[in-house]
Amino acid sequence: MARISERRPGREDGGFTRTFGDAGLGALLSMTHATSISAGTELEKQIQSLHANLMTAEQLGQFLKNALPNGKYVMAKDLIRKHLKPIINSSHEPDFIVIVVDGEKVFVVEVKDGDAFDTKKAAGEVASVRAFAASLHSFLLGINLAYSVEAKICCFNQEDKDRIVAGLKGRITRREAMTGREFYRLTETLLDASLCGVPQRRIRLIVVGVLDGEPGELLPFLQKRLSPKPRTMREHFGTSLGTEYYYRHPRNYSRRAIYGLDEPSATIRGVNRPIAPNYPGHPLDAAPKSLARPLTAKERALTQSFPASYRWAGNKTAVEQMIGNAVPPNLGMVVGQALKEWMGQRAGQ
Repeated sequence: MARISERRPGREDGGFTRTFGDAGLGALLSMTHATSISAGTELEKQIQSLHANLMTAEQLGQFLKNALPNGKYVMAKDLIRKHLKPIINSSHEPDFIVIVVDGEKVFVVEVKDGDAFDTKKAAGEVASVRAFAASLHSFLLGINLAYSVEAKICCFNQEDKDRIVAGLKGRITRREAMTGREFYRLTETLLDASLCGVPQRRIRLIVVGVLDGEPGELLPFLQKRLSPKPRTMREHFGTSLGTEYYYRHPRNYSRRAIYGLDEPSATIRGVNRPIAPNYPGHPLDAAPKSLARPLTAKERALTQSFPASYRWAGNKTAVEQMIGNAVPPNLGMVVGQALKEWMGQRAGQ
């Protein structure tokens, strides 16, 4: 998506500068505003590029003659601007339109990103998309196409319609709120990294959206790649650590800190500290702290399944944080391989 750093320098004499009295802050806010607009445009393009039935001008003609084959079609903004707006004599323009032929439904969609919005601008956009929907509905009735036409405000990063309505200060109804689930069916599962070739107990939520798919469609492709038992540190490192026990600093002393090699590691965190002199020990510790040592940054990265050749940039604190925040590559590979097989199978169908 668009990045602030990739934008041209913002104006230092614009409205933001006049508001805040600071040219540097005004320029930054101007760049940020331009980036948010660009990100919205890019999201529209991604939605359109991912849809298998992106409507053509020829198909629009078929639709208006009630001759379009059954299916779900997305009409992009260019087609709306060049062909549909002049026909229905509307000055408004939504981000895209979805036509469901077999259900005789049309959705006029405005895309928003975020949970809270500029209410003055949003009010204008809501009025605009409603006006376009009304004009389109009137036109379709005039050519004997009895389609229902609904205005929708779509927020792909929010699954709660009530929060979308609240973010728009109640300017839309719950029926007009759209989350994106209307287009995609989700596979949602919790993957344990220790079952994905990673010697670490690390649970991550994986969500994959499939356009016009079925709920949970990718689950069999993911589950067949999971190991029947967790991977241990000994299986991963052998004897290369030179110790049977290691220390992972706990969040508090009610948790254990000493682990052995014949089990997966606990979740690698973004901090790596020496053994605390006042650590009192824990009943579940694998050994006394005198027999353990902390893992090095490189060993922690290997525990995350990064290759030994992987080069980290930054100071020690930054590197430790990056290692702890990372999704283990081997877990990512399981997801990628499942997607590749599923995509191949779907293409074959």
